[in-house]
Amino acid sequence: MVIFFHHGNKDFGANISLSDLLFPIILYYFISRNKIILNGAHLIYGCLLVIVGLLTSFIFIPITMNIEPNPSGIIEGYIKLSIVFLYFILGYSICKSKLIESMLKWYSIAGVIIGSIGIISLFINLGSLNKIFYFGDVRFRGIMIDPNFFAVLQVTTLAYFTRNISIKKIYRIIIITIVVASILLSGSKTGFLTFIIYFGLRLFEYIIVTKKSFKKIILIILFVALLILSLPILINIFQYMLEYIGNIMPIFNRVKVIFTDFNSAIGGEGSGRKEAIMGGIHIIKKSPILGVGVGNYYNFMEKTLGYFQDAHNTYIQLFAEYGFVLAFIYYAYIFINICKSRTIKNKSKNNILILRDIIVILLIGSLALSLDNARMYWFYLGAFFYEVKKKT
Repeated sequence: MVIFFHHGNKDFGANISLSDLLFPIILYYFISRNKIILNGAHLIYGCLLVIVGLLTSFIFIPITMNIEPNPSGIIEGYIKLSIVFLYFILGYSICKSKLIESMLKWYSIAGVIIGSIGIISLFINLGSLNKIFYFGDVRFRGIMIDPNFFAVLQVTTLAYFTRNISIKKIYRIIIITIVVASILLSGSKTGFLTFIIYFGLRLFEYIIVTKKSFKKIILIILFVALLILSLPILINIFQYMLEYIGNIMPIFNRVKVIFTDFNSAIGGEGSGRKEAIMGGIHIIKKSPILGVGVGNYYNFMEKTLGYFQDAHNTYIQLFAEYGFVLAFIYYAYIFINICKSRTIKNKSKNNILILRDIIVILLIGSLALSLDNARMYWFYLGAFFYEVKKKT
């Protein structure tokens, strides 16, 4: 099932994944074997979210702002919420069966295989398959509906291969190269920025968080000092590399703009996220505490602004729908569990770190993508919560 987390397509007006075909079978198996684990705190939060959301959409908003709800949109919103919550429960339950390590492995291998297809396509014409693997015949997207989403998922595969010390260093270098190349082929500024931020966090973890001997600390300080002194030369080399890669891989020019004109990268060249983000902020300002309710985002935006579109930012969309209180509790709980994961010291810590990294990467990607209904996010979030709870 996790292999197909890399797949997504729009059918019948909804985002469908091949994982959805296997999901009910696996869920039924766990239910029939009495292996489903329910956490009381998670269920209470879910019920509170539904109750508050319905009261807000059908009573508070119509009375205070005279904006009638769109029942079909709200029903659709709760159907999506129910599905991802079931993915969350399955992820939480599956860890007890000790399958999570195997799932992380095959999920990551699948990402590398898909990325390899992108590299092969540079040298071999895939013919009619290009329509599947490429967006607009230019941007590689694997088997995902969106090249930006694909690129962020590719970054998540790095968590397994960089944390798994049993993999030989040469293989890890090859795999990392394949993954980074596939991100560049996607032409995704979101994916590349997510990779850079994740790389920075891992570097910070290595230099600051991980305990080092005095000798290593001195070497790190000398390296940083040398790096600073070499900056003028390195900048020239870097600019040359950007031009060179842009010449042999034209789609990279979409990513190159991050370094040459950051403002244009965020708001220009087709991204156009400023209007979407401002629309989401407008909704939050209108109803900051209670939000507008699950599934009522587009309806509220259309009634107040005359247009509707994705926020392209999960945080804005969730704060707009859930309201400040429930959204804050949700993200605070995630943050607390991330902090707890640092204190765990046992044999399964590696799995916890991989799961934590996947969640962190998806949270970084959430700054430019709406991942509130992303299956793999909720599945791995459930698994992460279970592992942290079990080991603390």
